[in-house]
Amino acid sequence: MTIYKAGDIIVSPFPFIDTDKAKPRPVLIISKQSFNKSHEKVIALMITTAVMTKWPSDTVISHLECCGLDYPSSVRMKCFTLDTRLIKKRIGVMAKSDWSNVQKKIRSTIAL
Repeated sequence: MTIYKAGDIIVSPFPFIDTDKAKPRPVLIISKQSFNKSHEKVIALMITTAVMTKWPSDTVISHLECCGLDYPSSVRMKCFTLDTRLIKKRIGVMAKSDWSNVQKKIRSTIAL
């Protein structure tokens, strides 16, 4: 079993609201490695290319190449828990500067 860590970008099937189909999408893991290992789950945020539906809390990804992304993308504060068996593959790791920006956004969004 692969143990994923915070900052990893993985591909996971995303369900559509109006159909029973799912489409593979990149997501950002935000949970700690210890949580991921003990629960066999990860906590993740959505990565989107949608610019027409921009959310005020979106964080633009500046370093696409290390993330394994081909198109301009943002991390969206759409959080979910995912069973690790649904992860298709790891495609990259978020650059330190982008990861720092996402962490700041999380801290300003979530009541801790």
